[in-house]
Amino acid sequence: MEDKALSPGGEVSKLQGQAATSFCGKVKIYVLFLLVGNGCGWFLVNALFQLLSNRPSLNEGGKLTGEFSIITGCVGLGSAALYIIWIAKFPEGLPMHVEQRVVTGMLALSMLSFCVLAGTWHLDPPRYPALLIGVFIGNVVANMTYYFLFPVVASFYGGWLVAPVRAGTDFAGLLAATIGSAENPDGTGKHLTFSFQVLLLIFACISLLGLLAWKYVVNFQVGLKGKSEESEAADDKPHSLWSAIRDGLACPINLLAPVIIATVSQVCQWGVAFSFGQVAATMTDPTSCTGDRGSQVWRLALTSSQVLVPVCSMLSSLVRCPRVLYYVLFALQMSSAIAVCLAISGVARNFWMSYGGQNVFIAAFALTGGLEGYLLTMAYRYIGDAEDVPFKRRQSAARLLGLMGVIAVNPVSIALGHFLASGQITCTPP
Repeated sequence: MEDKALSPGGEVSKLQGQAATSFCGKVKIYVLFLLVGNGCGWFLVNALFQLLSNRPSLNEGGKLTGEFSIITGCVGLGSAALYIIWIAKFPEGLPMHVEQRVVTGMLALSMLSFCVLAGTWHLDPPRYPALLIGVFIGNVVANMTYYFLFPVVASFYGGWLVAPVRAGTDFAGLLAATIGSAENPDGTGKHLTFSFQVLLLIFACISLLGLLAWKYVVNFQVGLKGKSEESEAADDKPHSLWSAIRDGLACPINLLAPVIIATVSQVCQWGVAFSFGQVAATMTDPTSCTGDRGSQVWRLALTSSQVLVPVCSMLSSLVRCPRVLYYVLFALQMSSAIAVCLAISGVARNFWMSYGGQNVFIAAFALTGGLEGYLLTMAYRYIGDAEDVPFKRRQSAARLLGLMGVIAVNPVSIALGHFLASGQITCTPP
């Protein structure tokens, strides 16, 4: 029996990568899920990194970046422990309507956080507790995106719809970078065109659009599969705690390689490149660690990354990537992350301070992010489109991918954040 879903106009759409009955219906579904992704993910965290990029003096040589990374790691590991407990308690997952409400709450939390931060981010310098709390909430929202939103979409709405959701989370980063660049057009942080309060309120409106789009998706059952597969999850309930965890996180062997690659790609981007990026960019400045050229290189690298990430995520929705090419792209991303590490280490410093070296750094940082977007989104597509794999195993594989990304990334973030916050890793004058 074919899985079918109703679009808001009453049209019937067939998922698993196939077109809706009309082109307009398919575009409507894609845009709605894109807007949902816009309102969550790393949007709040990216917005706060825009503040550090546009006001380098707040960062004190990378200390605030280090504190952000430590918070990211602690929230990630703590949420991972809670998620494992949740899986042990509910190995078959919660009813779909309950998980949909969790996603609603997550989107509302993101929007409200932007509103509160607009009036409080500048309080109590140089600690800026509101920024630290904002990073905490932003990481909670980001982790819940991986724990709930991606698995819900991959399981109940079809693998191809993960692409617009993930592209939406990445496109929000692009919006943050674009609007942040408009605030800081020369990249030095010395000539800002409008306040950060205005920037945050703009982001709050974007989050509100995501919340409204999700309510529309839920209320009108947009892109929702039939319930025939969902009923499979009720079979063979595990009896012990460990068997419940194993069952809730089981991954079929044919999906294991994409899960591992997507996990490592997240470590390269969020654990390594994002932690090192700003300080590594200052190492490319031939005059000083606080020179304008280093700030401009970081501004360009961050913007390029946040442009490339959503583009690559959207590319994953066009066609299924052959596995061999998937492995080649992973090797390219690893090489790009290593280049960022070489820049911050001071190896071949003269090269990195040259015009060509600065461009290589910008390209390496952007590729690390863009390929992470493609590799992760394609992994979710492999899971959602695996028609030969039972629904229950697709759901558990999606859960495993979401959990492993958090568990693998955050110890790296904590360690590197400690080195940055303590000054053990910092820019050394040329």
